[in-house]
Amino acid sequence: MSGSSARRPSTGPSAAAAKLHAAAVAWHRWLNGSARCARRGRRLRSRDMHVSSGFMRSPENRHAMSTGEQAAAKVRAEEEKLEKERLAREWEAELEEIERRRKEMEGEALEKDCLSYFATAELLLERRATCALEESPDISPDTDQPPPEPETKSRVTEILEGWLQEQCGSKSFGQLPVPVNADLAQSLVNALRQSAQQAEELASAYVPSKEEESGESLSDQLEKLLAKFEDQAPEVQDHASSQSTMNTEAPNASEAAALQDHIVACRAVEDRVVPLLPVLEQDEATTRLVTALAALEVGEDLRNHTSELLGGPFRSLSTADACWGLCSQKRRLILDQLPCGDWQQLRRRGVGWWLGDQNSLELLDVIVTKLAQSSLAKLRSNSSTWSGAWCEQEDAAQKRRKAIDEAVFWSTVLGSSVNKLRALMRAGLLKESDGKGLSALLQHEKVHEPEFLWKNAFRLLQLHRYHLAAGLFLLSGSVEEAARVLASHVKDLQLVIVVTRRHRDVLATLLGHHLQTNDPWRRLLLSHLGSAAEAVEAEADAEMFDSLLTCDSDAAGLSAVAEQLNGMSLRH
Repeated sequence: MSGSSARRPSTGPSAAAAKLHAAAVAWHRWLNGSARCARRGRRLRSRDMHVSSGFMRSPENRHAMSTGEQAAAKVRAEEEKLEKERLAREWEAELEEIERRRKEMEGEALEKDCLSYFATAELLLERRATCALEESPDISPDTDQPPPEPETKSRVTEILEGWLQEQCGSKSFGQLPVPVNADLAQSLVNALRQSAQQAEELASAYVPSKEEESGESLSDQLEKLLAKFEDQAPEVQDHASSQSTMNTEAPNASEAAALQDHIVACRAVEDRVVPLLPVLEQDEATTRLVTALAALEVGEDLRNHTSELLGGPFRSLSTADACWGLCSQKRRLILDQLPCGDWQQLRRRGVGWWLGDQNSLELLDVIVTKLAQSSLAKLRSNSSTWSGAWCEQEDAAQKRRKAIDEAVFWSTVLGSSVNKLRALMRAGLLKESDGKGLSALLQHEKVHEPEFLWKNAFRLLQLHRYHLAAGLFLLSGSVEEAARVLASHVKDLQLVIVVTRRHRDVLATLLGHHLQTNDPWRRLLLSHLGSAAEAVEAEADAEMFDSLLTCDSDAAGLSAVAEQLNGMSLRH
């Protein structure tokens, strides 16, 4: 092995690499020999225990071993000696091959090849520790305690959680004292920038090496060589080593991906808030609404970085937030900054509540138009594009049927007639996989008769196709029945507000079922949206008012909001 050092210059990087080569060979020889000795010792102890127990079970042979057993022991000892010599010869041959291959290496290539031998130390020592743990009956891993949460996750969330605690504590932004801090939204932008910067610093520690990017690393190649000297087959060893490598590297890779997602999320929220900062001056209502919506979007990302329950503003809007939103004069600008991919995104942001008054009919029409267009665009795209939005358990036919139901629903909410739906049918957009159902209904000669549409709508309710049933009720001119379907079956009051935006009498009746509450903000919200709404005795098992809206029992600031809403109603 010393011949390698003689062939290298005495100075410069090559000399250092040659010394590293000699040390790597000696270190690897010790590791391999130590591992073999440990395994041989375990086999000998196991065999001795077996022989001893068998020997002690025979009372007449307790003080002497039979001649046959002694001969067998000598044969086993000779076999072990021969096996040891064979493994040593193979190992020396491997080292000679390594020595020959490294004659052509210089500089960095030689250093990497030598360092790869040291990289196996952690894996071998870990296996030895695992074997020792298995041999000890008194020591067992503690499976009851959950693994500690990575430090990077807590460090990512602490800046934004600290900002929330400083600004409003456990309250919602709608419950902050009047007047609210004029720099509230700007402080959130600053916190987003700090959190993104810290995530970038943390993510830089997980940049993959060139070996990881190119494929199989040098340590992986060396593991194949080590497998020849393990008791188990090479295939089993390769699988175990790859599994061990994956288990040690996967957390780092997953954390890096989560950090990158957090950076993207912070930048996205910042890009939506910054354009609105100039219009927030002297506008308390808009400031509260913009900050609440931004905090909600931040919370959607933070849930990927912590297992703890996030604070209220990070989890959902509150009834106080919705009431303050109704007072905003910049709702069109806010709506332009919101993502409008589907209704569930908008519903989570409470647009039905803070855009539900009579002053926002045009904005609701904009939302309905966008949703009708996006639902039809989803049908135009191939199944591989939009199937991911639905549950994996549904087959292709169910996915398409659900998409068709929503497209028909939003088209009827927009005001489409039977003739328009027939045109979409001829274009192939509303054609179901079985070629029946909706196609036969729209082509029926009685499709313009309300009674025919009613009959089919009730049948669809039995089939749990609630959106299509509501669409047929709208085609028949029965807005009230469509609203009742959405309230009782879909259980979405925000959707009821959108559908009945020009039928306030219908809306007032349905909202009256939810006026009996201890939340003063909720009573103000429903009274303003329903105008003539009166409290109606609700059933004991009635559904929750809105699971996406948190109740606020503190009435601080309520009178100021009520005064603004009354003034807006009089002007309208």
